[in-house]
Amino acid sequence: LNDTHIGFFMDPDLGCSEDDLIGSDPARNLIYAVNSDDNDEDCIGNMGYGTQPPAFGVAVLRGPLMDANGLDDPVDNTMPAWNGMRFNDGVPDNERLGLSRAMYFLRDGNPTMTAPQVVADFMNYLHGRWKDGTPLTYGGSGYGGTTDARFAFPDATDPLGVGVGGSPQPAWSEASAGNIPGDRRSLSSMGPLTLEPGMYQDLFVALVYAR
Repeated sequence: LNDTHIGFFMDPDLGCSEDDLIGSDPARNLIYAVNSDDNDEDCIGNMGYGTQPPAFGVAVLRGPLMDANGLDDPVDNTMPAWNGMRFNDGVPDNERLGLSRAMYFLRDGNPTMTAPQVVADFMNYLHGRWKDGTPLTYGGSGYGGTTDARFAFPDATDPLGVGVGGSPQPAWSEASAGNIPGDRRSLSSMGPLTLEPGMYQDLFVALVYAR
């Protein structure tokens, strides 16, 4: 299987699901959800957290092995070395991918940005594309911009602009973009890699909570 991507889906629903925002910290291989303000109310039959609501996220602690190339790949400020694991450790072909794409989608709204329905939708999301095949872009909602982006809403955690091809950009979060809070879903994508017959991949993914 060529150009394989492994995705980890999260629908966080922090207490009330109607007022959440998504963010990412790609250097830490993390996608997280936060409440849009400091009070999470009850809604649609679910109890909110009240004041000082928590954050919840998915962190890739050990991603899949990269395809072998016979080298001990160096650490640098490009993908996948920037947030990968076991680079420049003296051992060839033990390098692992970190978070390759931080993607999100909506429960409601623009149908191009909602849950995947057919095979092409799943493949597009794993590759950091919307359902219509256009790429995630930097700024605003991530749809319809001019600068392709690997990571949705990294805020100021990518000062070197690794996720936009090495061109530093202003901090970008849902709050700074003025996005309307709502029910968010996220996808941590790792790839590309090749799966040979009989091969398997082992991963460590942490579900992290802080209040």
